Amino acid sequence: MFISIEGIDNVGKTTICKLLKEKLSKSFSVYVISDPPRIPPWATVRDMILGDKRISPTALAVVLLGMRVDSFNRSISPRLSKAGLLLADRFIDSWFAYQLPKATEHFKSANKARNFLESLNKVCLNSSLAVVPDKTYLILSDVSETIKRGKHKARSVYDSIRVQRQVQRRYLKLAKDSNGRIEVINSKNLSIAQIVGILEPRVRSLMSQVTKQVE
Repeated sequence: MFISIEGIDNVGKTTICKLLKEKLSKSFSVYVISDPPRIPPWATVRDMILGDKRISPTALAVVLLGMRVDSFNRSISPRLSKAGLLLADRFIDSWFAYQLPKATEHFKSANKARNFLESLNKVCLNSSLAVVPDKTYLILSDVSETIKRGKHKARSVYDSIRVQRQVQRRYLKLAKDSNGRIEVINSKNLSIAQIVGILEPRVRSLMSQVTKQVE
């Protein structure tokens, strides 16, 4: 089972994945990945790449895609056929949500930007260099609050209320078009622990369904 946790910057995805792993590992194996990947050499260059405004939007999209393909080959693909849970701190949906607004500025057309991204993704899917998660939970949050939380973190080209709102709107559009794969969790007035409390039984239910199918 491949599940991803999505959302704009600083909604708590990394902490949510960590806590879910702690709770769920008592029942089955859990392997956590992140996107962009935190494996060598990407772990040392991801902040530099994301923070460099000189990189054009289309080039940034391709670089991030390449990082994901490498992560897929090395970390994801070997585990897809194994029992247990593969839990992603972001994956393919974040790429679309974050890159579309920037690519639209480059192409001066949302349709051209969408076609550019979708064509690249289609090549990867058709070449077995990527997969779509079985289930995705999108953590919805107040953008002004998440911006405040991220003030102490490394800066990126996405660090503005305007861009984060664009990204969250794009996430919601992806959820609407996902045929139920992407489930929205409104985190307003919820602590990280409460969000984990909502997600844990849902993930357990999905894992139980997979186990029954195997049996």
